Amino acid sequence: MKGCRASVSVALMTSIWTSRLIRRRERKLPRKKPARRGTEGTVAMSQSLLTSAPTIGLSVTLALLASASAAGTQPASEPNFLGSKAGDEREVAGVKLCWCPAGRFIMGSPRGEPERRPDEAQVEVTLTKGFWMAKYEVTQGQWKRVMGKLPGPLTAELPEGDDFPVGNVNFPETEAFCHKLTVLGHQSGGLPKDWEFRLPTEAQWEYACRAGTKTATAFGDKLSSKQANFKGKPYNGAEPGPSLGRAAKVGSYPPNAWGL
Repeated sequence: MKGCRASVSVALMTSIWTSRLIRRRERKLPRKKPARRGTEGTVAMSQSLLTSAPTIGLSVTLALLASASAAGTQPASEPNFLGSKAGDEREVAGVKLCWCPAGRFIMGSPRGEPERRPDEAQVEVTLTKGFWMAKYEVTQGQWKRVMGKLPGPLTAELPEGDDFPVGNVNFPETEAFCHKLTVLGHQSGGLPKDWEFRLPTEAQWEYACRAGTKTATAFGDKLSSKQANFKGKPYNGAEPGPSLGRAAKVGSYPPNAWGL
């Protein structure tokens, strides 16, 4: 599976969550080396790999999840906050979320997968706790509502509009957005006090992208530009589709099996 090459998880181009959306050479961000058999919960995940503040590129947008805090348990006062099955939906602080249940998966790509890179060795990972993932990329409208203004200038590749994804965001700005969104969720009563918005880890991101699949993408071993917004020829001989040459509004492409 291609994608998800650092603990800062972002969605390339826009509007679809698949396993091949992120390429490390396009983001130039560091990657953690996975353990041979990893066990990774949703709590206390370090983002310390990024010591500077690189800007996330024009056509790249952010995804968020709400995850349990270090306490690690759901409060008795909120017994219904957890999802009951993969793809369950709820909305918190104006963000639509999909439930990703705890589970085990094989992270990385098999040796015979087309366009596989040397750093995609497969490893079994267990996520011990379920988590909520944002259904769509963070939009410009959501960012302005929380932060007051957009983080950077817009371009022809990233048109202005409340339903378009936000871009030109650095890591400290993203942390600030997550913190403020968490405060809004707590104040509204929609987010339990021991839950918070944060960036997903690399393992959480790929797990959510896969949505239970074992193929190169969430839609099989091919990927058409009718299924995701990207430049160049479709992956692995898929049927060609339109090339927009710019970001699309969030939700413009089909979701994966978990609604993302």
